[in-house]
Amino acid sequence: MAEPIACKFYTSAEVSAKAPFSDLSQWRLEQVGRFPKRIKITQRKIVWRKDEVDAWEADPEGYRAPSLEAAHG
Repeated sequence: MAEPIACKFYTSAEVSAKAPFSDLSQWRLEQVGRFPKRIKITQRKIVWRKDEVDAWEADPEGYRAPSLEAAHG
């Protein structure tokens, strides 16, 4: 039997447990690049990349979201 693939995303509940602020504050921080951007999977499902959330968790004061060009360039 094949090994299960490790999930590379955090759910909304998992991020809420790690981030000690409201959804609105989190959204505001996302907009200015101080918290990882959410990824909308479906109309009602939102996730965040684990590596980005873990980087934020390791250094919340110094975290800067990767730019789209750097991430995909």
